[in-house]
Amino acid sequence: MEPPTLVISTVLSAMAYNHPPEKLSVYVSDDGGSEFTFYALLEASRFSKHWIPFCKKFDIEPRAPEAYFSLQYSSLQDSKFAQEWLAIKILIAGRDTSVVDNDGNRLPTLVYMSREKRPKWPHNFKAGAVNALIRVSSEITNAPFILNLDCDMYSNNADTIQEMLCFFMDEKKGDEFAFVQFPQYYNNLTKNDIYANRCLVTAEVIHPGLGGYSAALYCGTGCFHRRDSLCGRKYFRGDRVQWNIESEKNAERTTGDLEESSKVLASCSYEKGTQWGKEVILYLPL
Repeated sequence: MEPPTLVISTVLSAMAYNHPPEKLSVYVSDDGGSEFTFYALLEASRFSKHWIPFCKKFDIEPRAPEAYFSLQYSSLQDSKFAQEWLAIKILIAGRDTSVVDNDGNRLPTLVYMSREKRPKWPHNFKAGAVNALIRVSSEITNAPFILNLDCDMYSNNADTIQEMLCFFMDEKKGDEFAFVQFPQYYNNLTKNDIYANRCLVTAEVIHPGLGGYSAALYCGTGCFHRRDSLCGRKYFRGDRVQWNIESEKNAERTTGDLEESSKVLASCSYEKGTQWGKEVILYLPL
């Protein structure tokens, strides 16, 4: 089981992106089915009502609470900032049940998923979890782009979504991109990095080299995928997606109805006898 505080820190960094909240949804896949993680996410949803306005008001980076509060400040010259900076740490224990943040703005959707597991049924590890998330998210929000993050890989740039859209919406080559991979950087490394945890060869040699050939590697985290590409759609030159269409999917369905219909998609037997993990979505190694 991953530390719940680590998980919610990554979740909050994604919820605090500079992007319209009604178009932003965060899904958490917990294969361990931990009650600690579940209730940590419940607290994170409450804390987000304070954290997101704080981030956007003072334009802070990074927006992962654990990483941000670990920074050392010699002085806090702005008294208003200092007051909120000191207060924000203890608000995680609050019990605000409103559906908007402290500034009255809508919050991003936050979904917790723990897929079904049974003995003798292969769950296919991370690939299986991602495939289940893709199916469940298509039932609830069905956004055209999907960012996957490991629980310990928080986002350190609040404008990442805008940067990603520059690739996918490019008028000349946007139809050629199936995914956009962002590099990974690491904290808390030893001075000499004797275990090569910085992955310098991968980050500074392999990826730039592949970029010279107009190619890229999917690293398993920090990557934006085009949903249609994951589902097998073929793109051709001149093929354009209509981005200005407002989706009305599930507009009249209740939360309970969506939860029940999503459980079927997260069952361990859903992929049996299908091409899921073979020709559709992620490859599942034997």
